[in-house]
Amino acid sequence: AYRPYFDEAGGGGVEVVLESKPDPSCAAKVDTPEERDRVYADRGLDPDCIPPGGGIRGRRVGRVRLGISRDRVLSRLGPPVDHAHRVDRWCLIGKGELRVGYEGHRADAILTSGRGQSFHGVARGDPARRARRHLDLSRGMQGRRHAHFLVVRRNGKHNTWVGIRHQRVRWLLVFRGGLSATTAAHLIRHVT
Repeated sequence: AYRPYFDEAGGGGVEVVLESKPDPSCAAKVDTPEERDRVYADRGLDPDCIPPGGGIRGRRVGRVRLGISRDRVLSRLGPPVDHAHRVDRWCLIGKGELRVGYEGHRADAILTSGRGQSFHGVARGDPARRARRHLDLSRGMQGRRHAHFLVVRRNGKHNTWVGIRHQRVRWLLVFRGGLSATTAAHLIRHVT
């Protein structure tokens, strides 16, 4: 298609300007994390995203540990992309999010929807049957749109929930003590 713009001696050329006036309705189509993930499969180039920092080991998810102060969480991860209802949120390089919930001034719950952060070999994107096979699960709560979570039955001071939607693992949540229903709801809200 560009051949008419070049001559045999190598002269001529084409200038392409990659500018346009975007349709305002396009931005409205990706104004939630769920919609962004459907349109943009990989947010790894987002400068605000952080590296996952490792898997789930006991009370630790990546570089964050249950019980540390919010100041220490921020010093390890940097400023969150969003903070609302006592929950900090960071996007992860690759895909997914890391969320930290606070009942007081300490990290009481950590949720990850990052593919690289697994719990006993179970991670985001795995089939629900794999989670059932690898973890001792009991029924949690049924949510909207075919979503629910399963409770990992374990002894100890911290607990783990596995979020399932459309027969796939969507998130893992590690928490200590009695996690309030309000904090839990804000942590798992709109996780893609």
